[in-house]
Amino acid sequence: MKRFLIKSIKIQHVVIITFLISIAILFTTVAVYVIDGRLNTNGEINADALSAFGTFVGGLIGTLLAGVTLWVVFLTFESQKEELIATRELLDEQIKLSYRADLVIKNTFWSVLAYVNNSDGNLYPTITSHHDNSILIVNPGNGAAKQLQYTWILDMVAIDNFLKTYSTLSYHIKEDKIIFYDKYINKQFEIKHLTGRIELLLPYNTGSEGHFINIPLAYLYCLVYGFKHWTEKNKSGTLSTQLPTEKFFDIFPKAKLKINYLNKIGTAESKTFKIEVHSDGIKTTQYDGMILAELVFGGTEIKELN
Repeated sequence: MKRFLIKSIKIQHVVIITFLISIAILFTTVAVYVIDGRLNTNGEINADALSAFGTFVGGLIGTLLAGVTLWVVFLTFESQKEELIATRELLDEQIKLSYRADLVIKNTFWSVLAYVNNSDGNLYPTITSHHDNSILIVNPGNGAAKQLQYTWILDMVAIDNFLKTYSTLSYHIKEDKIIFYDKYINKQFEIKHLTGRIELLLPYNTGSEGHFINIPLAYLYCLVYGFKHWTEKNKSGTLSTQLPTEKFFDIFPKAKLKINYLNKIGTAESKTFKIEVHSDGIKTTQYDGMILAELVFGGTEIKELN
């Protein structure tokens, strides 16, 4: 539209300039004829001179105006063609948006920590069933998302440095696994190739409840049991700085979840989320002599540069 307006202004300028040139030619020709004596304004009119004058002026200005008119028609055609292309592009974009899928993460509550109340005061963490340790992906867009491929990205270097600084958790990282030798856990988990596939995710407004994606157990165990050891170091005073509980979750390295998918018309799209425990979402409840703590996980979208 902006280009169309610029072209319209240019056409107006061309018409004005052409009109001024025509007037200048007319007055110049008249002046030349008068000076040369071909046009006698005080006596008898010379019909031959007047005829020659009219033929010359009419032919020159007519040719000029015809050429300019042709040019104006061409510029107008080009402007309308560009406007039509811009309109089609806008229409195509609106069609794409009408089919576009979108992905967001809804917070998920799950119980992972248990404090023994009025006993030894130690923290006894538990990790509940695998389905509970998940985040919920929903599609608030207008179109379906197809062939979703997701990959978990764990920064094990940052996690390793964090645990060595803030906990006494015993473990070993070996290529694509983390092996725990802690007195509380004797397990190993994958830390690479954490992928999965979802065939179809319908829009939320169609009644779709979304899809659960499990958080990698390697990350959960590092987080939960790292927190246990951190509380013990914090309580014993071996940490150089006493930190509030929520601070641990704020500074613990975040996992990332990348999802590649196709929208309804087959265009490839991608989203990456940063998974974190919300520090204001640590809920505690009394249950059977224990204080159960629930962590609230959520995802913040990371804008990627293509």
